[in-house]
This record gives sequence, structure tokens and C-alpha cells, in this order.
Amino acid sequence: MDSRNPQATKPLNKGTYGVNTYSFTQTHRAGDCLEQLADLGYRRFEIMLVPGHFWPSVDGDTGRRQIESLVGRKSLEILSLNQPNLDVNLASLVPEMRRHSCAVVASAIELAAAWNAKGVVVNPGKSNPVFPAATEILADCFRRSLEVLVPVARRAGVQLIVKNHPLSYLYRASALQQFFDAFGWEQVGIGYDFANGHFAGEAAEEVVQLRDHLSFMYAADTTLDTFRHAQIGTGTVPFEAIAKMLRDAGMNLPTILEIVAENAQVAIDASVRHLDSVAWPTA
Repeated sequence: MDSRNPQATKPLNKGTYGVNTYSFTQTHRAGDCLEQLADLGYRRFEIMLVPGHFWPSVDGDTGRRQIESLVGRKSLEILSLNQPNLDVNLASLVPEMRRHSCAVVASAIELAAAWNAKGVVVNPGKSNPVFPAATEILADCFRRSLEVLVPVARRAGVQLIVKNHPLSYLYRASALQQFFDAFGWEQVGIGYDFANGHFAGEAAEEVVQLRDHLSFMYAADTTLDTFRHAQIGTGTVPFEAIAKMLRDAGMNLPTILEIVAENAQVAIDASVRHLDSVAWPTA
């Protein structure tokens, strides 16, 4: 072992962390991506639903069964399904767009149930950055979408995983808790993204108030100047301090690496090494 940098040669704890497949969506089919990462020791995944990578209406039953077979053959676990937020807005003021968005999410819920995934990631919704509607109006639109989706999720036995996102109208831990304390927590869990929270100027300690409702934690790095989901250790997210905070609070939850990088495999491995070095708690 290299005494100057023992972490460089220490075996990586790959099987513990979940890996989001975003970086592979433009270069790999989902099945090929999972097989490649599984051969390198990763076992838990959040699959991005993107046409060309995997999309329910495009890949159909044949594609779904191929993933099912791969998961069984390689002893993998699909933790959750996610989709880019550009084309879906559950808080849209336009009822037709909310219906479309709910239909897209519902198809992901059905797929998650088939793949035995715990949840489907959803964003609370977007607002016009130039002339935003009142938060109360956006919250009511989001509530209307949830009233459609929660029964779908209940029947499927799948959670809706709501993430904090700085481009959403509802992004702070306190705001998410306030909304769902009023709406109800049935079939809803929170996925707290530390890069998103950091860029939004939120203190990481705020995640503790959500501890009873957390399903996943998301790890990636960013600076305060440029919003990224970069290799951990290359930005300003204080992972060592956060790891200590989580350990002190007894918070030990599945952690998903949502790394977007040109050389994704190198960045993911380096991120695992960094988290291992700060004794990051993960279930």
C-alpha cells in the first residue's frame, strides 16, 4: 500500500452506494450501462429514464424484461427511477400539462413496480423565473398532481421520492416539510440532494429535520458559482463535516451518487473513495 496515500489503493466500498446513470444516458443503453458497472463491482442503481437509454413507451415489454433478467442474473438492485425535469412540471398552471406530467410519472411508477424499485423521483415543479406565480398557487397545482399520483403509487407499492432542487419553487427542507405535513406523507419520501442544497444556500444541517421522511440521500459536488453534479472532492460541498453530522445524528440511509462527468467511471470511483475516506454513513 502507498503510505503517502493509503486511500488510493484501499478497496472501494462500491457495493454499498447507489449509482445514478445520468452520465451514461447519451452513450449507453440502460442494460449495457448496468452490466458494465456491475462488472466493476457496483450493485445498486437509480436508472434515468431517457429515450435512447430507457424509456417505457419506446423500449416496451421486451426492454423491461431484459432489464429484469439482467437484475436477477447479476444480483443487482434498482433503488429508484428518475427522469430529467425539463419536460415534466407537476406544478404547471396549465391543467393539460399537469395531466401530461402525471401520465409520464404514472408510467414510471408502473415500471418501478415491475423492477421492484422503491420509488420514482419527482420534482415539486417549476415556475417562470421572470414573473413567477405565487407560491400558494404553485403549491396548489402540485397538490392537485399528487392527488392523482398518490393513489397510483399506493396501488403499485411504490414511493414518490420528492427531491429538493434549487430550480424548483419548493426547494428548502423546511418548505418541503411544511408542504407535506399539511398534505400528508402517504406514499411520499424525501430524497435529499446535498449538491442541490449547497448551491441553493441551504445549511446541510436542515436535512436532520426530514430524518423521519428520508428515503435516500444524494451525493455529488458543486461550487456556489456554477451549478454542477461533479466528482466529490472537486467542489465546495463540505462532505467531511456532513458525514460527521450524519453519524452524530444516527442517520444511516442509502446514498445515491448522482455524478455527471465526461469520464463518469473515473469520477464515480473517485467519489466513492472520497466518501469512504470521510466515513460516510450509508445503508
